[in-house]
Amino acid sequence: MAAHLQSFLRFVMNHKLLWLFLIYIVIVVFIDENSLLNLHRVKSHNAELQNLITEYEQSYDADAKALQQLRENPEAVEEVARVRLLMKTDNEDIYIIEKLP
Repeated sequence: MAAHLQSFLRFVMNHKLLWLFLIYIVIVVFIDENSLLNLHRVKSHNAELQNLITEYEQSYDADAKALQQLRENPEAVEEVARVRLLMKTDNEDIYIIEKLP
């Protein structure tokens, strides 16, 4: 048993540069705050945020067009009041039909 331990220690001492390189790789890939794993996490989070930005920009553009249409067209105001806000005139009834899951 002691002979195996001595041969292992001799192997480690003879290959110091290899061990230092392996420790460096482990630190760079896994341990450091600027590690490759952390870089991958940050890039994927950045991609998700870019997708959200795109969705919000599209939503903003659609809302801006709708607001412009409300400012210019009185019929659009009536449509919003009737369809989206479920308002009605005094002499009409509204029936809402919803699909059940």
